[in-house]
Amino acid sequence: MLRAILFPAQRKGLDGNRLVPPEQSLQARALSGDFRCPQPLPAPPRVSVGDRPGASGLQSTAEKKRKLCDEKERLEKGLDSSKAMFERAQGLIKSGVTSRNMDDVECGQVLLSEANSSLAENMAKLAAVNEELQKL
Repeated sequence: MLRAILFPAQRKGLDGNRLVPPEQSLQARALSGDFRCPQPLPAPPRVSVGDRPGASGLQSTAEKKRKLCDEKERLEKGLDSSKAMFERAQGLIKSGVTSRNMDDVECGQVLLSEANSSLAENMAKLAAVNEELQKL
């Protein structure tokens, strides 16, 4: 019954393949076993006359270097964020001890542990990125 509702008019085309109504959902097409592509595949990209076979290696190296530089910049921003968390944690602990407010001290300790783990993670990743940049 459900199958009749999902697939009302399944006719065969001239080539023997079933014609699938355009409004039929992907889920219904998957249930019917019809996995034909609804649109023709795009043509492969054209290669310009100026492209050389050796140029792709240079381009990929430049692309890798750009990606590594972007990653390094992102990690440096992460280090700045970790530094700000560390300074905020120090301030909370200091003010908590001064005012004898244990809640501030505990918050500062939690923030300090987060800053330390974030700092260690970012430093390790930054060292790896710098090493990769040195290799290029």
